[in-house]
Amino acid sequence: MVSAFRSHPARIFIPYLLAIVALLMVSCGGNEPSAQSPAQTSPAAPEPTPTAELPTFTGKPAVIYVVGPLSGENAQVGQAQAAGARVAADQLNRAGGLLGREIVVKSLNDHGEPEAALAAVNKIADAARAGEDVIGVVVHEGSDPGLEGAAQVYLNAQSGLDLLVVLPSSSALAPAAVDDQRLFRLSAPSLSQAREVAMVFQEQNLHGVVVVHTADSYGRKLADEFSKAVESLDIETIATFEIPSVTSFEILSEAVSYSETIAQINKLNPTALFFVAGPDESAVFLSELFGLEFQGSIIGSGKSLAYTVVDELGCQSEGIKFASVLPEPAAAMSPEHIAAYADLEGQTPGRYSVAGDSGVEFIVRSYLDSGVLEAGAAASHARQTATSTIIGDIAFDTSGQVLRPKIHFLQVQGRLFKESFAREVGAPAQANEESAKDSLTMLNLNFAPGKDPIVFAGLNWNSAQFANGIARVIIEAGYGYPTNSRYGASVPLFRNLESGQVHVYMEGWLPNLQVIYGNALAENQIEDIGLFFGDAVQGWFVPRYVVDGDADRGIEAAAPGLKSVSDLADHRRLFVSAERPGIGEFVDGSSGWGSYKINCTKLKTYRLDDKYAQITTGSGSALFERLSSAYENGEPVLVYMWEPTWPIARFDLVQLSEPEYAPEIWERNKGVAYPKSQIRKLVHRDLRQNAPELVEFLSKITLSPAEISQVLLAMKEQEQNPEEAAKSWLRQNEATWSSWVPGEVATKVKQTLEV
Repeated sequence: MVSAFRSHPARIFIPYLLAIVALLMVSCGGNEPSAQSPAQTSPAAPEPTPTAELPTFTGKPAVIYVVGPLSGENAQVGQAQAAGARVAADQLNRAGGLLGREIVVKSLNDHGEPEAALAAVNKIADAARAGEDVIGVVVHEGSDPGLEGAAQVYLNAQSGLDLLVVLPSSSALAPAAVDDQRLFRLSAPSLSQAREVAMVFQEQNLHGVVVVHTADSYGRKLADEFSKAVESLDIETIATFEIPSVTSFEILSEAVSYSETIAQINKLNPTALFFVAGPDESAVFLSELFGLEFQGSIIGSGKSLAYTVVDELGCQSEGIKFASVLPEPAAAMSPEHIAAYADLEGQTPGRYSVAGDSGVEFIVRSYLDSGVLEAGAAASHARQTATSTIIGDIAFDTSGQVLRPKIHFLQVQGRLFKESFAREVGAPAQANEESAKDSLTMLNLNFAPGKDPIVFAGLNWNSAQFANGIARVIIEAGYGYPTNSRYGASVPLFRNLESGQVHVYMEGWLPNLQVIYGNALAENQIEDIGLFFGDAVQGWFVPRYVVDGDADRGIEAAAPGLKSVSDLADHRRLFVSAERPGIGEFVDGSSGWGSYKINCTKLKTYRLDDKYAQITTGSGSALFERLSSAYENGEPVLVYMWEPTWPIARFDLVQLSEPEYAPEIWERNKGVAYPKSQIRKLVHRDLRQNAPELVEFLSKITLSPAEISQVLLAMKEQEQNPEEAAKSWLRQNEATWSSWVPGEVATKVKQTLEV
């Protein structure tokens, strides 16, 4: 299988071209651009705000050196770090500088090589001997032991330097031991991301995990650490695969394919995948993986966190999470700070800009807090109290490692990295808040002794939760079984149904889940017990006022020619946001939905993936609120929608036409209209044996899409949750539901509903 990555050979050279341009600019005295946030995918920078003129300083400047790779494959790291350091110095100087002195940042290139890193020490020492007042060094701690050791040389008495050494970020798996009070590390060790990824899988109820790692020290050590972490957790590593490291030139020559490994992974049918590799391997591996419609959740290691991967995968990258020792700039920097950065550097900050910024800020504030320009005093003060930086108030243990460090999880949303959440290293697993809430038994009943709870798939859209509510009330009140539900997206919960962690799946959407549904049925892992509702419509919609206008609301038609998906290429500017100039937004639900993968493929097939970003809202309710807000304001919006939903019942929407459904085209590239959906009720294979009366009852539940849409609209208007809506429906529709159960069961349910 040839990766789609090879169809865009120029892309692989983009980071290297940017690095060459950056070096030319450095040699001419210009600013280094960050290859980490390419212009075509970066959010628009906020308008810069006017800043005060620099004050007048006396005395020699206080010099801080920033050392990192300004060239080579990690150039984006060093360039972004240096830029962040310059911006921090500028902001601090405008606030008064350092004890009456101007703060000056100078950058040195260590090329990511031990020899160059050690040479940088000598250059700084020479500068100090020549009269520079060097107060600190910000160093990127690399995975090469020689680079780790370079930090120690700054503090060696033979260097003649007396300064603070700050390691704001680290690609080193574990920090090198340095016995000096003047050394400070501001981020978690890279190795710790393995445990935190394992904890996230547990928190999200993802139990069958595959690990894929490169055949190098980085990959092997992280994979080993992950395996150690899962030993004490309620998850299982079902397989580990080692893949070769590659170069961009091997990719261009089409000498690399991971198809054999991917075929083995798909046979294992994992719920989740931990991917430990660099950006080159990630781009090839993930594009091949998605080409075979992989349905599990993916978390990549920090080394694979690069826009080249997003650029290659396009909409298929949406929803992928990456671990990082650094927060995303928008999560750490205020809008004003980002505006100042854009004003000074001419670009938006990259991830490692946070490292340079926090490193310089920590050095300066340590001296300011101590009140004297002496490294020992500043270090002593910093170890005794917290220091304020853009990454928060930070304190340290006796080894200079930051206390309570975090691993940040960034998720691809709309072709951009957005901070999803952060986990404090070493913290215990936390129950998913929505899952914990949804897992409480719904009624206070006296359950029959010896009956185990029936677990429902708590799918993250309201019609499924309403259906769960109906079934759970009847099962608890009428049959005496306790029930709970496991909250989540369709594909992960389907995997739970296969494994028996979920017993009932009330809305199995076909054809969205056709592949995994067919496999599970063939392997006798699940039982299909009938149709919940059929002939449901799904597709891409816009409000009617976008096409026809709305005279009553004073809205003119913005796109009178918009009738089909083929017209969208000419109207992308109508659907752009300020955050993504030039790229339209296609607003979708959860990246864990089967429909999400289908819509992604449709965007590619219709050649819209470079014109529209597929926006992940995360759930049905969030998607509906996004549509509702746009509709109430009369704004253009392009959304994925289906029935039954309350927006279908409330809003006047127009479905964009697609080529007529044809099975052979659907199987090949999804380049036709969705077929009318058939929503099946599914149960785990053992439920009929363990509770045949429940399977008999569940098989009889059926409603129409129109009926459910009206229930969902009433639920919205009356501000009911799905369980409340289910009880209201049961009270009002006794004749319907009582025909699904024996008389004595109906009597018990009616008695409960009257309370």
